Amino acid sequence: MLEVGIAWLTGFVFQQVLKEIDEIAKDAAKDWLKDFFKSLPGGIYEKGRGIILPTATKKAIKGFLELVQEELQAQGLKKQEAKEYSKSLSLFLKEKSVREILGSAFKKDVQIIDAKALEKIWITLNLTLLPAGFDWELIVKRYCRKVVEIRRDSDELRKILDSENLEAINENTAASTKALESIAGIIPKLDLELYRESLREFYGYLKLNVVDMTNDQYRLQLWKMFIPQMVREALPPSRYDLPKDIQRRLCGEGKIEAEFTKEDLHRYRERYLQQAIRSVLEVLKDPNNRYVVILGDPGSGKSTLLQYLALQWAEQPTEQLPLLVELRGYGPDRAAPTSFLKFFHQGTRTIQKLNQAKLDEHLKDKGALVLFDGLDEVINRDRQEEVITEIISFTNEYKKARVVVTSRIVGYNP
Repeated sequence: MLEVGIAWLTGFVFQQVLKEIDEIAKDAAKDWLKDFFKSLPGGIYEKGRGIILPTATKKAIKGFLELVQEELQAQGLKKQEAKEYSKSLSLFLKEKSVREILGSAFKKDVQIIDAKALEKIWITLNLTLLPAGFDWELIVKRYCRKVVEIRRDSDELRKILDSENLEAINENTAASTKALESIAGIIPKLDLELYRESLREFYGYLKLNVVDMTNDQYRLQLWKMFIPQMVREALPPSRYDLPKDIQRRLCGEGKIEAEFTKEDLHRYRERYLQQAIRSVLEVLKDPNNRYVVILGDPGSGKSTLLQYLALQWAEQPTEQLPLLVELRGYGPDRAAPTSFLKFFHQGTRTIQKLNQAKLDEHLKDKGALVLFDGLDEVINRDRQEEVITEIISFTNEYKKARVVVTSRIVGYNP
């Protein structure tokens, strides 16, 4: 998906802070890195102290400073006014406890770091007063997302971080299996033939009961009735074609990049209409499109598309196993799964339980087509941010997996 928007920032104002912190880190490299990665297993420092960890640390601190700048400007400060916080930020980042908190985001199981602790440290150090609406919570959410990207973009960093987690992953998998056995007396298998039958049974027929309660007499097969949608590679204009008050609210919530004038919207609509129209199945078959977001209005067939993709495999199996996660049911699941694999292993809202350890092996060995339906249906904003981070982490761990996410247009945060 191509995203067209208006740039929020016109330049990085905290370059001197970054340079100063970089010099301090060089002078006290050992202690600095150990503070930053204190919450991670000790072996990580030994494996990455040469180039990998210093590089990751610098990227993380720069990302943090960029987010602070964005938030200051979002609060109405001009570029030069934001720059006046340079001295306070330098003192803030020199604080050992701040480095420990920022570094903890590199732990694999951490979805969010402690925003309130950072805010308290800023106040305790008696630093320059921040604007009244300054949002620490938003900064740490976006910072954690940046750290996920730093992990994703460095094979070397990911390797040393993941190596320290292998034993914990194995222990957790064993514990989960043992707990499930003690509760239910059954350990799920990776029975793909039974999974095919479950897909056919659950998604094989159009759900017409919403329009006709006597739908049993119709039994229309989705496999035979489905017509692929036509798509363009861009954010639809309707994402921005909103009343001004709604634009301002969505902009403040970070759901759109900036308010659009009529002229902006006209130019964007023209560019959008110039994009080639293609069959969505053609787009999804393209091996270059490993990660795809499908946006559409309510009733445009987003969920039906993912169900059809799962049914394609049920009718004509390949090694690319489809895993469909209906996100509206993932969060409220009574079994409270803490990962997508645990959701398939023990969730109460899955159509068929699949063994977590075997599924992990399959994903790493053969990959899968992982379908996340209804990102916008995760209504709670904080929970939605967590789910987004979980999806990104999933793609980092399972490099052979292809991922499709669906969302309504306005509820989607690029």
